[in-house]
Amino acid sequence: MEECFFDATTVDPLDSGFAPIPEGDYEVAIVKSTNKPTKSGLGSYLELQCQVVSGEYAKRVLWTRLNLKNPSTAAVEMAKRELSSICHATGVLRPRCKEDLHNIAVIAHVVQVADNKGEMKNEIKGWKAKDCADADAGGAVQRPDRRGREAVVTRHEITLDFPPSVNRYYRVLGSRVLISREGRRYRMKTVSRLGGIRPIDGDLALVVHLYPPDRRRRDADNCLKCLQDSLVHAGAMRDDSQVKILHVEMLDPVPDGKVYVLVERKEDYRRRHEGEAAP
Repeated sequence: MEECFFDATTVDPLDSGFAPIPEGDYEVAIVKSTNKPTKSGLGSYLELQCQVVSGEYAKRVLWTRLNLKNPSTAAVEMAKRELSSICHATGVLRPRCKEDLHNIAVIAHVVQVADNKGEMKNEIKGWKAKDCADADAGGAVQRPDRRGREAVVTRHEITLDFPPSVNRYYRVLGSRVLISREGRRYRMKTVSRLGGIRPIDGDLALVVHLYPPDRRRRDADNCLKCLQDSLVHAGAMRDDSQVKILHVEMLDPVPDGKVYVLVERKEDYRRRHEGEAAP
């Protein structure tokens, strides 16, 4: 009989640690997305790698597949509807590329199902935006509309981390210009802090007070692109084209840096400042 240096039949293996997480709602973010061909070669699917970002199961990884190219029209329709759910949950309704959906915290409904070997695994069965931010993340002023219907948001006051400059917000990959990892991380943190915040409609005034982390020379307008994009993705406003009044100040440094942001309806902002200027 041939000798072996170890007999695995006599020793129980270690716990793999890959047992599925319990069913429930989890805060997750898409961290990687890859287009892959199907086994039949007749189509392809988009594989989304998601990571739990908070709680007991933080850093656990989940996967979901979207059959966006498939001979089955029903499978394609289901994949498109799930992708639409993801877009609505992230607030990115018209992504320019799949990476636009990365690093945005959302709520995923996770279930356990049996695979073809009878072993349990996790699947994501639903997506939704995060709940409204805590009150200390940013004050929101709401007013009932003229017909007494649901309150209309007219003002947000928000304090966030100091944003990266436009040079660090983008990266060039061949002929493509993409949002950098640092930019996506900043956007994710903003969405996580303000996720579910209600947008203000109409023309807006945007007031930005920048408190840099040190005394290095910086151009104030270089910090605006990442900040405005993050505010849009978080839902504080629908589009940065709404901004008709822009006031930006670079102030004294504070440890780690921060930015104060006021988003307000243009007519309310003008009315307040006209009142302050009146004798």
